Amino acid sequence: SYIMYNFNLGYVQGMSDLLAPILTVMDDEIDAFWCFAGLMDMVEQNFVEDLIGMKVQLETLLVLLRVLDPHLVEHLEKADSSNMFFCFRWLMVYFKREFFFDDVMRLWEVFWSRYLSTNFELFLAAAILTQQRQVILARRMGTNDIITHINGLAEQMDVDMMLVEAERICREVLSKPADSLPAELRAILPTREPVET
Repeated sequence: SYIMYNFNLGYVQGMSDLLAPILTVMDDEIDAFWCFAGLMDMVEQNFVEDLIGMKVQLETLLVLLRVLDPHLVEHLEKADSSNMFFCFRWLMVYFKREFFFDDVMRLWEVFWSRYLSTNFELFLAAAILTQQRQVILARRMGTNDIITHINGLAEQMDVDMMLVEAERICREVLSKPADSLPAELRAILPTREPVET
């Protein structure tokens, strides 16, 4: 049905990953369709032919990592991995394949709340990568090793620990003067001060 609704986009691999949880929690297929259509409005740029949305997110993630951990970014550049393609699946399907179903539902609620950032998924990705930095650096991983290692993390991560670290990172970035941050990061941060927790 969605293909007929958005004929210009059609079906792209990964869409079913986004639809499956919606169908699981929604009792009514019509409501599920409109919920999915709304989600696709938010992430359509990830699925267009040139994948511009994915490219922008991966570039922004690299900029975020450069602020947080320049040494890790230096290693990724030497390993010819600064394109961040090893994070592609994470961002394309909102970590749906990385965590168990109930954890994915919690993650999606956090992402969609847009409380601390319009792209909180980038902070989650940064949290995972900074947690894995020691392994990546100690083993001097190249591109293939990084891809294998990152893919091997699926369903092995503690969602609570990752969310806490992602929030810590986001608040750390928010605490910096806005004019000291790259424009790519300012674009995904709120203009208001977040409420202290």
